[in-house]
Amino acid sequence: MSVSGYVGIILAVVFVGLIGGLIYYVKTVDKANKQWQTVMNKNEQIGKDALKYLGNHNFTPSHICYLSDYASVRTTEKSKKQMLCVDTEKEKLAFINYTNGEVTIADFSQLINYEVYENGKTDSSSSGVVLGGSVAVPYVTTATQEQCLELKLLIRLDSFDKPHVEYILIANTLLNGGADKSKSTYRAIRDELQQTVSYLEMILRKQKSNKQ
Repeated sequence: MSVSGYVGIILAVVFVGLIGGLIYYVKTVDKANKQWQTVMNKNEQIGKDALKYLGNHNFTPSHICYLSDYASVRTTEKSKKQMLCVDTEKEKLAFINYTNGEVTIADFSQLINYEVYENGKTDSSSSGVVLGGSVAVPYVTTATQEQCLELKLLIRLDSFDKPHVEYILIANTLLNGGADKSKSTYRAIRDELQQTVSYLEMILRKQKSNKQ
């Protein structure tokens, strides 16, 4: 066989490999999109049920903290994100478990503290330091790893029935292998988390001031 014949075979093999790789990539992306949509639809249904439950329990949200998880960060629809609800008039908080749909209502005075866990370590807490501009606010610091495999917000309550609640935003599962910290999706998740912990910090400071 001539040299040109060998070259032709090599090119054909490379072409088939590229086509096969492209097909695999398209199928993988399509599967991931369907799985993310499933998560977002679940978030939306749980959120609707939770708001209905709150309405039946004399809780009127005057403010809602929206938290993007690894799926809902891909949409601007707030109904598909996780929610932490606040009733400022009655000074109550409502936490929603997006795994089982459970709703926990607590008084402002029952809020003990919070912690943000990233990759299994405490990344920031209500006793943490302050960054961000000239205003002193707790900040979710960047871990040393380039990949965030786990990110969750843990909130402790003064309650024997429910001593803590948590919001899982990034989980190391088959569906989600983590988030690259250099990507906009990770920064968007963190930005919304930052707004939520700042709100919690404000409530904690108010309760501390009331006791003085």
